Amino acid sequence: MSIDDVPFFSIVIPVYNEESNIEYLYDSIKRELTGLHYELIYVDDGSSDNSSKLIKDIVVKDKEATAIILSRNFGHQAALKAGIDVTKGEFVITMDGDGQNPPSLIHEMIELYNQGYDIISARRKFEKNKHYLKRLSSKLFYFIFNKLSEIKIPKYSSDFRLMSRKSIDAYLELSENIRFNRGLSAWIGFNQTSIEFIPNKRHQGESKFSSKQLFSLGIDAITSFSSMPLRLSFLFGLIVSFFGVVYGIYAIVMYFQDNVVKGWTSLIVLVLIIGGIQLISIGLVGEYLAKIFYETKKRPIYIVKEIIK
Repeated sequence: MSIDDVPFFSIVIPVYNEESNIEYLYDSIKRELTGLHYELIYVDDGSSDNSSKLIKDIVVKDKEATAIILSRNFGHQAALKAGIDVTKGEFVITMDGDGQNPPSLIHEMIELYNQGYDIISARRKFEKNKHYLKRLSSKLFYFIFNKLSEIKIPKYSSDFRLMSRKSIDAYLELSENIRFNRGLSAWIGFNQTSIEFIPNKRHQGESKFSSKQLFSLGIDAITSFSSMPLRLSFLFGLIVSFFGVVYGIYAIVMYFQDNVVKGWTSLIVLVLIIGGIQLISIGLVGEYLAKIFYETKKRPIYIVKEIIK
């Protein structure tokens, strides 16, 4: 398919304190996608630096660009939703604002879209002997998620993806407040595939995702798509109760045989284990109750402060 045959599409880029990368990424996209017809939607997620000013400057010089300024920092997943909500293209590409998602991969995504795929996800390919801890933690997350959830997400998936208009329309019907977009895009179905990419080195700056935020996102992802943790805690409770009953019967038998059961240390260890399991179970129940609490309030996922076209 020639350039003229590629339909009008949308690119959504959420940014948070990325003033040192915005112009670099913009220039990379314009250089890579020369001749294609698309709209560029920036979403400033409550940045405290000059990010909003820089994307406003882009809108002034580029008639196909739009800037959405959120009223505060609502999080990366909410910012993605804010941008997707206003897209008009035949398909939508979402990518990060730090410049690590290579715009050159968009051509391959479009080729797969032309072959009939509705959702094309980009999977990170880590270089050997680099990013060991990040690779290990990511691998562990996807292993746990895919084991516990009914839906499956390709290992090392990212939010760099192409979605057809019909898959976007289905995605927009999902109204939950706590969002994990990789899971939601997998849940809606349609014809999906994935491709690998090696992330670009950051032009400048550091990742805005802290370990705490990544851990929180992982917990939200698992508890949003699976009730298995609750079932596992129930199963552990049954197992511990069974051994408790067996130990109790053993103690009674020993008592009537005038043989006092020894082992205060083992008893304390047993109490600590049972107490730990109970606290974990209560924490899991709390996570699910908190989700119900947040969802029932029906607050908006984000609030727009300003839109510049």
